[in-house]
Order: sequence, then C-alpha cells, then structure tokens
Amino acid sequence: MKMIRAAAAVLAALCLMTGCSGSPDSRQEDSSTEAAETTELTGEDEETEGEPEDRQEDEPEDKQEDKPEDKQEDEPEDRQEDAQEDEPEGGQNEVTGLRKKTDDGSGEAESDDVPVTAPADPSKLQVSESEEFKDGFFYCEKLGEGIEVTAEKSVSDAYMEKCAEAVKNMPQTTLTAIWEGAKKTCLAFIEQEREALGSSFESLRISPRITADTPAAEMAKYIRLGEMQIFKPADEKVIGYELNGSCEWDLEQGFEVVILSDRVIYAGDFNLFSPWNTEPYTTGDGAALNHAQ
Repeated sequence: MKMIRAAAAVLAALCLMTGCSGSPDSRQEDSSTEAAETTELTGEDEETEGEPEDRQEDEPEDKQEDKPEDKQEDEPEDRQEDAQEDEPEGGQNEVTGLRKKTDDGSGEAESDDVPVTAPADPSKLQVSESEEFKDGFFYCEKLGEGIEVTAEKSVSDAYMEKCAEAVKNMPQTTLTAIWEGAKKTCLAFIEQEREALGSSFESLRISPRITADTPAAEMAKYIRLGEMQIFKPADEKVIGYELNGSCEWDLEQGFEVVILSDRVIYAGDFNLFSPWNTEPYTTGDGAALNHAQ
C-alpha cells in the first residue's frame, strides 16, 4: 500500500509538473496568434487609410491636367467661333453699331472700334433753316474756330457757301488787317480805361498789357471770332459778311469786323454792322470808332 501511494504521489507530481510547463508555451502560441490577427487587422486598416492618399495624388492630377486645359483651350475657341457665326455680315456689331476697322476694310476684328459712318467734314458748311433765319456751322482752320453762321432767310444756300469758303481761304493780308484792327481797338480801350481809373489804373486794369510796339499777330490770342452774320447781298457776285466774337479787353462789348471782297472795312466794338450799309461806321462819329486800316 505504501508503494502504491508513493507511486500515485509521483504520478500526481508528474501531472502537475507537466501542466505547469505546458501553460507558458500555450500562452505564447496564443499571444502569437492574437498578434498575427492584430497585424492582419492593422494592415487592412493601413490599406484603408492609404486609399485617400492615392486619391489625393490621382484626382488633383486629373483635375489639373484635364479640366483647366479644357477650359483654357476649348472654351475660348468655341466662344470665338460662336461670336464669328453670330456677327452680322461685314463685321458690324448688332449691339453697339460699330465696325472693326482693318487696313483692307474687311471688317474683321484687328483694331479698335470705330463708327460705321464717318463723321461729316467739319470744314463743310452745314445749313439748317428756322422760322426767321438760316443757321449753319463750319470749322475755320485759319481762325482756329468753329464758326456759327446766321443768315437772313432770303440769302441762298449757295451764297452762304461762298461766304464760308471765303473765310476758310482768307488771304494773309485780310488776317493781318483783322489783327491790326483788334490792336487799335484794344489800345483805344486801354486809354479809356486809364482815364476812368486814374492812379489806380495799373492795379485795377483788366486790359491786356499791350503797347503800340506789340506785334499785330499777337492779337490772335486775345480775340475769338466764332460767329458770322450774312446779310442779303446787293450783288451775289460780291462776297461780304460780318465776323464777331469775344475779346479779352472788353468782355461785355466784344469785337467785330466787317469784310467786303477780302478787305476789312470795319474793325471795332460789336454793333452787328452790314457790309452793304457802310454809312454808320464810315461817317460822323461812327467813323471815329472804326479802327480798320
């Protein structure tokens, strides 16, 4: 019995020893298995997290290469083709009424917009008629002014045109006579101003500082002859007219010249004199106020 008990005790001890030594190995194996499973799961997560990076790398390249290039290269060409198809024949824009100007006149867009219809020649007299008068306008290069014309209704358009041409083609002798008349008229005004102001003349004067030695041509900057009056002529073969405008020495009165056959027959204060009635400025007190040569 003792021997049986001893053997049983030894067997129990061996079982205990065997159970204790096996548990660590099994735990290590279990841990390794769990670690492997964890690694596989982690790898799947990493692959899942890696997908946005691939998308971020791929998608911007597609967007940068495809979409902007399509917009920059394709869309403007389409718009240009559509614009050309919609443009009326001859290159005129329906909205603005303007035509693109080119050297060959094709109307294709190569330079700035210009009016379809060229403006009228400003130097050509343009006449309109009202109830009492005829009105006109033209530009005179020699006087450097746009001239507003008023004519009696009985004056023909043809005669008005002749008078306008006479002003535009004014001889230099006529232009010099206008300047001389303006100079004499201004000097006469200065003397009247001197008498009126007395000792305060130099401080209060409004007249230009000209003297008898001032060149006549300098008077061009002190006068502006922008209006023209045409009276019914005594003879349509003879050109006669009146010019008037502002002057710097007498802003209220202004300056006037009357011209007959390219000769200045009156120069002085504005009175709207006619070339066909010379008595008011050639006789009596009127003659003293006439500063024509």
